Amino acid sequence: ADVRAITQQPVLAALRRMKNPDTAPLVVESSPHSLAAEEIRRLRTNLQFVDVAIEGRHSFVITSSMPSEGKTLTAVNLAIAMAQGGSRVLLVDADLRHPSVANTMGLEGSVGLTTILLGRASVNDVAQRWGDTTLHVLPAGEIPPNPSELLGSTAMKVLFEEFLRGYDFVLVDSPPILPVIDPVLINRLVGGMFLWWRA
Repeated sequence: ADVRAITQQPVLAALRRMKNPDTAPLVVESSPHSLAAEEIRRLRTNLQFVDVAIEGRHSFVITSSMPSEGKTLTAVNLAIAMAQGGSRVLLVDADLRHPSVANTMGLEGSVGLTTILLGRASVNDVAQRWGDTTLHVLPAGEIPPNPSELLGSTAMKVLFEEFLRGYDFVLVDSPPILPVIDPVLINRLVGGMFLWWRA
């Protein structure tokens, strides 16, 4: 009700808080028959309907208003669910201030997005396949001194076009939107912004 009072944008899903986010963050895999996993799959379906309306730019940035509201957990589980639905998915950790996708998924995160932007590797070199699924994960890599400048650079725009050519869907985990401008810069590259808000 609070959200509908201030915007006409659709509410895509209502997600319950996960019981054990620290020990079992990947609820879509660990508890696939749970209500939490079903809510993530409902979000996946609703985003696919939204995607039709944005004329095929199959990409979303996922953010929140403030830190620690659950955006990364949502991004990770949504990416897994989309891959389970048969799509070739790339999950990009573009939170170049406090990256957490690699840690949440138990992956190596020392190389990734910033490594590519510096010209030291290609997407194929550093994007990590998640098990035997069609999901690939691109960690943030080394934390730079100038995150906003990197995300707003021409190199990032060119790289993102490569992402869109190689995958059915690109999901981008970003910093929260109130403290920094980074999500706004990323939003210029994607089809839409998904704002996670915790009541």
